[in-house]
Amino acid sequence: MNDNAEPKILPLGAGQNDRTLLEIIAESGYTGPIGVLDHRSDMNAEESLRQNLDGLAKLVREMSE
Repeated sequence: MNDNAEPKILPLGAGQNDRTLLEIIAESGYTGPIGVLDHRSDMNAEESLRQNLDGLAKLVREMSE
């Protein structure tokens, strides 16, 4: 996620607000599943989802430091 949606769709972890959003979820005590979707028509879905999962793993590591 980026302010003003420029660009609108980014891999998880590449947006300005992604870490803040994950911190809010973690602080809320939520322990259920979190869905990761592919909304990028400019690339293969597998590659897009891999980027999202890699970004999520990076954010989780950063949050635990």
